[in-house]
Amino acid sequence: MKKKIAIFIGHILTSNLEIFLKEDYEIGFFIDSQNPQQSSDFQKNILPHLSFVYPINFSSFKSIQKSLAGFHLHKDTILVGTRDNYFLAQAKIAEILGLKQSNLMPVETARNITNKFFQRQLFIQNYPEITVPFKKIRTFHGAYTFSRRYGFPIIVKPANLSQGKLVHICNNLEELIKNVSYVLDKVTEVYEKQNVRRKPQVIIEKFIDGQQYSVDSYIDVKGNITHTPVCKQVISHDLGFDDFQTYYSGYPSHLSPKKEQEVLDTVSKAIKSLKVVGTVTHVEVKVTSKNIPKIIEVNIRPGGYRASMLLESYDTNHILNVVNTYTNKPVLVKDKFLKHSACPQFWAEKEGELIKIQGLDGEIQKLPSYIRHGRLVSDGEIVGPVTKGHKKTCFAILAHENEDQLKKDLIKIRKIIDIQVRYKLILWVNLRDPVGLYASYRTL
Repeated sequence: MKKKIAIFIGHILTSNLEIFLKEDYEIGFFIDSQNPQQSSDFQKNILPHLSFVYPINFSSFKSIQKSLAGFHLHKDTILVGTRDNYFLAQAKIAEILGLKQSNLMPVETARNITNKFFQRQLFIQNYPEITVPFKKIRTFHGAYTFSRRYGFPIIVKPANLSQGKLVHICNNLEELIKNVSYVLDKVTEVYEKQNVRRKPQVIIEKFIDGQQYSVDSYIDVKGNITHTPVCKQVISHDLGFDDFQTYYSGYPSHLSPKKEQEVLDTVSKAIKSLKVVGTVTHVEVKVTSKNIPKIIEVNIRPGGYRASMLLESYDTNHILNVVNTYTNKPVLVKDKFLKHSACPQFWAEKEGELIKIQGLDGEIQKLPSYIRHGRLVSDGEIVGPVTKGHKKTCFAILAHENEDQLKKDLIKIRKIIDIQVRYKLILWVNLRDPVGLYASYRTL
């Protein structure tokens, strides 16, 4: 009997690994030789279950080709990506190894499909009602002319980063000068830090005021779309903070059936615009203050930690559905609601070297709604806020039949988790303002 083989690209989540193991897959890992996954969770819960770990230099197509020299796989092998920054490399590896998967996502398609500027161009061409005004900028002048035409508030963000990294809102001209200069100065550094192997781009767009949601969807090889239920996302900016980290996401959406269908229809339009097949998407949407759904972005991957919440709230096996999508088998989505679920996520408030995460092991397990948690960084790593392009440090999965209990635990867990950082004061000077008008101090 032919072995079923799945290879994760660049990063593995424990929840994803477990499902593939239950389905009797032999699991491999193409580890990033330049930025290897090495958290304690990886060493303890993932590494022992891997059949092989093979280092890949993801820095360029040439380095990927060189890393794979002499490497052969059966054409039915599945490549699994859980991070946007490895998406293009995944397509290239499938092409190099001659996998069937390469027919579903050609390299040239993968090169553009996760770029937010490219996405909005396709939305304008196909379904202009689902997008907002936008523009690619290279200098402050481009941002200024956009603001003169569309007014404030507006958003400045990189074209190829996700999870709110380096995203800034501008409510007036002073903030526009400060934030555009900062993003243009930092974008190349953050792309390199996050291993995004693309030419750095920055876009500016009209801010969408409203409640944010997200939807994971399965698209078969014929383009038929099956949606999971709409997930509510609480963004830190909605709570009065200055950044756009996902404070927590959760089920149910609390939308009316009619409005939920409108959101799903909008997501379908976004997916059809991109013409992707045989894959999974994670689409972020905002329902505006005028009650109109607008697309924020489309990610060609499952949503982070979505599998755990879907299992708790709807008894839907999300990762198995992902496997079935990749192998052209039917998916099963259940819509009977069972319990409330949420995934709070945590970033360090200041930049610096992580000393420890207090309360992660022990105290949070006592919460009535606690299911599991994960740590994503190791002591000694440089961490910081999402506005400066840093990744989250940890997360938790909570679920309970009683919504009030879940809400209480969401408040308590914020008090329990304490991300302790060692930092020092240095002078940061805006290179686009060498006279020092906007020079300021920041922690590092």
